[in-house]
Amino acid sequence: MKKLLFFLFVSLITNFSWSQCAKPILVTPENVSTITDPYQLTFIHEIPKNYVDSLVYTLLHSKSLIDQQKIVETIAKTGTQEAFLLLWVASIHPLVFEDMNPFGTLCAIIDHSNGPSLLNKYFFKNSVKVLETSDHLTNKYNFKQAILKECAKKKPKAYFCTVRNKALDPDLGDINPRKYDKQIIKIINRNSNTKNPQCIKNIIKEVTELPFVEDILWDGCYEKLCIYPAYYHLMVIMNIDNKKVERYYSMKGAKFVYFGIRWRGEGLLGRTIETNKNKLVVVNTGYSPGSIDAARAYCETKKNQN
Repeated sequence: MKKLLFFLFVSLITNFSWSQCAKPILVTPENVSTITDPYQLTFIHEIPKNYVDSLVYTLLHSKSLIDQQKIVETIAKTGTQEAFLLLWVASIHPLVFEDMNPFGTLCAIIDHSNGPSLLNKYFFKNSVKVLETSDHLTNKYNFKQAILKECAKKKPKAYFCTVRNKALDPDLGDINPRKYDKQIIKIINRNSNTKNPQCIKNIIKEVTELPFVEDILWDGCYEKLCIYPAYYHLMVIMNIDNKKVERYYSMKGAKFVYFGIRWRGEGLLGRTIETNKNKLVVVNTGYSPGSIDAARAYCETKKNQN
């Protein structure tokens, strides 16, 4: 009983969700390459529960190299346990570009954004130094190994699930939540003009008035990077035939499309055109049990810190 209480206490103070899968596996250099999706990591949540979650979500949807570097450094700046573990996991991941999966891509982005240097700067106060040679690649390798050696002293423990961590669909029987989604998305589309300063308030007001809606929360207290467009979430608890169903609606502030000639993934002749300007567009929906409670707790913590 004492052991059980101890582990419950540890899970609370670390804010990690150990319940994301029945038997989470400890991440090691030997098994890290078996992870294929960032949301297999137990400390990263697809529906943001903290600032790092929100930043990771933005990073995964960012196409700009400059923006990606800014986001990775912002993650490191948080100085949180989640940030440290994410940078560490990315550093021990072998960069093999054949058959690159979403998790491997994330690790590559972090590596190209100087992940080891950010670990040194924000977690080791630039205390890690190595003797430099005339070979840049050798210097980079030696520095990375020195950082990993320093990380090992902290005995990092990150866990992952064998399958992607996604909120389980509740047992709805014959209920189809999509028809309820349509009503909410219709309201979002009707009030999607971001030039109207009341657009968010109008969305919340109209969605709240729907007869099946019990609770609603906009993730407005999560920090948004000064990168346009940003991603936003609307979280809704519905009562459908006396069953509580919590869903999220992810929105993007605009969409950019490249028109022109590409060569090996790079634009040569053409330009990027912004579509859906000044308009919120729903890009994803899904189940998110517990997300409203987690977001409110985060907002309360942030309020107390100010």
